[in-house]
Amino acid sequence: MTDIPTRPIADSAFAMSIYTSAGTWLNLNDKSNYVVAGDSLGNVATSWRKTEVQNPYVEGKFLVHAVKEMVTEDIKVWVSGSSQSLLRDNIDAIVDQFSQLSYQVKFNFGNSQITWNCQTADYSIEMTREYMHAMYVPVKFSVPRFPTVIRSTI
Repeated sequence: MTDIPTRPIADSAFAMSIYTSAGTWLNLNDKSNYVVAGDSLGNVATSWRKTEVQNPYVEGKFLVHAVKEMVTEDIKVWVSGSSQSLLRDNIDAIVDQFSQLSYQVKFNFGNSQITWNCQTADYSIEMTREYMHAMYVPVKFSVPRFPTVIRSTI
């Protein structure tokens, strides 16, 4: 009788971090100052930059070269602070990191880690009166990343 290998139990913990200009990792899901929204990382679409040739004597077009374009990831982070001053400091801190010309974002889910190489992100901050009074503000980022990701097991 052979032993049937059992599947490892995956840890359901989710973590996301961004590499800062100071050379450290900022935890985007620390549950204290930052919480990554559940609707982040939902859909991913890939497009291609293609080179095609055609000939007046042959039907159709022929693909001779194709490379993947940048991928845009939508990330929403809820930012909080124990005072209006700390809330604004935390918003500035996260916006500064996503405003770098190039940086890395990594996220862990269970025992899997994925790292993206990213470029300056577009963002919007919903600073409505209700959010500001609650000191819990959503910041949405559109993060352009290179199509190749680094995958590892942790």
